[in-house]
Amino acid sequence: MKPVKPLASKAGTPPPHPYSDRIRPITIGRINLVGVITLYSREVQRFMNVALQTLAAPVITSVLFLLVFSVAIGNRGDLADGVDFVIFLVPGLIMMNVLQNAFANTSSSLVISKVQGNIIDLLMPPLGPGELLFGLAAAGMTRGFFVGIVTAFTLLFISGQAMPAHLTIALVYLLLGSLAIQRHIKIGGSVADILHKPIFGQHLK
Repeated sequence: MKPVKPLASKAGTPPPHPYSDRIRPITIGRINLVGVITLYSREVQRFMNVALQTLAAPVITSVLFLLVFSVAIGNRGDLADGVDFVIFLVPGLIMMNVLQNAFANTSSSLVISKVQGNIIDLLMPPLGPGELLFGLAAAGMTRGFFVGIVTAFTLLFISGQAMPAHLTIALVYLLLGSLAIQRHIKIGGSVADILHKPIFGQHLK
């Protein structure tokens, strides 16, 4: 069988490769921006695909908290300067949802990846520890911020309160709260490692 010769152009030179404009191998600088953005997009799409569980469920939980505490305590809450108990309660419920979901997004991603065995998808790409940390933390901050915004609008509407006088400061506090809880990402990774140890399962029995 004769070898197949590449087709030549009219000038006698081989035709250009369809991907000749792309440089191979791709050079990566000090920071793999493409990898970090891809990881961030993957984590955001992961919780947006189940928005009913990740965004709506925390809001329903906070509404139940508000109803229970309002009925149980109501006007019996003796606060300083005569502050209404509901006004005192709403900011705490908002920040509680922000912190819980910001941490849950990252820790659940690590735990599920280790349990399902696809954590190699995080370890194989050319991403350093700092880049992995930043991508996961940014996605967790995004989820916490989204949940905080939805919770704030819902609780303010139900309680009949007005928007905060300093809205910019309130939004900054939501972002800082999400950022602060991301320092505990290592705890989620440690829990994921403990779950694989047989002795851990024996203590649960």
